[in-house]
Amino acid sequence: MKPILQTHHRILMAFFVGVGLPCLMLSYLAFRGIQNDMALREREMQLTHRRLVDELRTTVASRLGQVEEAAATLISELDLRREADFEQRVQIWARSQPLIETLFLWQEGSGVRLLGVRRLYEPDNPKHSLSRSLNAGTFRALERGQRLEFGQGALSQALAVYDSIVAGTKTPMVQAEARLAAARVQRKLGRLDRAIADCSYLESHFQGGRTAYGFPVELVARLEHVDCLFAARDSAQARDTLLETYDRLISGRWALTASQFSLFRDRIHQSLQAVSPSQESPSQRQRFERLRAEERERVRHAQRLILWQQEGAKELAGRRNPGRRRFTRDVRGEVFCLSLFAGSESKSAAGLLWDLSALHTWLLDNLAGRLRPQSVPWRLVDRTGRILGSEAWSPDERVTIRTGFVDDLPPWTLELSRPDRDRLALLWRSPRRIYLLAFVMIAGILGFGLVLTVRGIQRELELVRLKDDFVSMVSHELRSPLTSIRQLAEMLRAGRVPSRARRQRYYDVLVQQSERLSTLINNVLDFARMQARKRRFTFEVTDVASLTGEL
Repeated sequence: MKPILQTHHRILMAFFVGVGLPCLMLSYLAFRGIQNDMALREREMQLTHRRLVDELRTTVASRLGQVEEAAATLISELDLRREADFEQRVQIWARSQPLIETLFLWQEGSGVRLLGVRRLYEPDNPKHSLSRSLNAGTFRALERGQRLEFGQGALSQALAVYDSIVAGTKTPMVQAEARLAAARVQRKLGRLDRAIADCSYLESHFQGGRTAYGFPVELVARLEHVDCLFAARDSAQARDTLLETYDRLISGRWALTASQFSLFRDRIHQSLQAVSPSQESPSQRQRFERLRAEERERVRHAQRLILWQQEGAKELAGRRNPGRRRFTRDVRGEVFCLSLFAGSESKSAAGLLWDLSALHTWLLDNLAGRLRPQSVPWRLVDRTGRILGSEAWSPDERVTIRTGFVDDLPPWTLELSRPDRDRLALLWRSPRRIYLLAFVMIAGILGFGLVLTVRGIQRELELVRLKDDFVSMVSHELRSPLTSIRQLAEMLRAGRVPSRARRQRYYDVLVQQSERLSTLINNVLDFARMQARKRRFTFEVTDVASLTGEL
């Protein structure tokens, strides 16, 4: 058994030396080839990503440079002394530049002046005084009418006072104030037709006028008109008028201060919410929600501009690098991206604020247009790590390129990663797929040869085991007749069998055991001839039933 096992070990050793080691060497070379190919593809992908990023950075810088050049040219051509023409030209130019939030002028000691922008409202700085707007007689007449209206409830007398003021003055502000008061009293008296007529007259003839208290006449008249419609139980028309007024309010139609805007906005909200849900249509509700969302965005924009106007001078005066054109400043949590294109080394400058929202939309369109055809995953993040946009991005993939923009404008980071694809499929489609084929073929050959070798050795071991069992069985069968023959022969030689009959029986037993021993030996010899294929067999047709019947 041991020599046979040693032979099998030599067979396995010869297999590994003759077949296994060459296959392993070839597999190593194939694997190195695959690794080199994947590294080459990684390098090519990084070069492609770098080229795409450089093109995008160049496009962004070029676009911003064009806008800056156009803004510098506009400022140099404007005549600041002609205020109306100046503002109009800036507004027209700004409408053609969607990436611009506003132009501004700055001079140390004078603060920041915003150009060509109409904000939703201005900071609160009340300078208007009723006593300076009206003469003493008119002021006393209005006070008397208000005492009659609000203090004594004498509406008819109050209306007569207001009508006399309208008839006795040609000053538009006084007429507007008295007509508004008269329309209010007429609504209280139930004279709705005349009140609505007066409101309509004020809306059409005093669009640019203001009351003695500094409120836009048109806006106050429209709200009084709405109250008249509600009093006439025309809720649908009243709500439509309110929505139209709300739309005009948040579009900046009227010049208001922050407190005035809040006052009229809250008044409109209260009037709209006072309408029963059963009386409003779905379209009116949807329009109201849309206007509220638009209001939040425009209020945020107005607050940004006011914040820059108030704090921008400090930021510009404290800049450390006068030769730099582009800056990003964080003022009270608001990020301002600006460009200075005149007077950057003196105590004055002209510049512009970039609209980050418009810049974000424009940049996302460019990213999608350049990277989507290449199937490149990307994402855009700000300084806090907040994702501003992404496409096909997988956090499990390794980032191939991470870069900012020229002069940190916009102040965001662009990240690119490898496509989420099957690498084996990519390798199979590559020109170097021969490495993969060689690796698979060698692995198959090695595995197949190892299986055949192991199965052959298993069969040899099983045959050895059967032979050992056969030898053990034959030895046991030979030992029984030999023991009987020897025992009987010793008894006969010693003369210990006195009876002739018993001796004769012993002789018969000796003959039987000898014949049994001869049969066993002949069977062993026949088995040996069968293994050596020297045993000849004679085949004939027989009846199997007759053979089994004899058993």
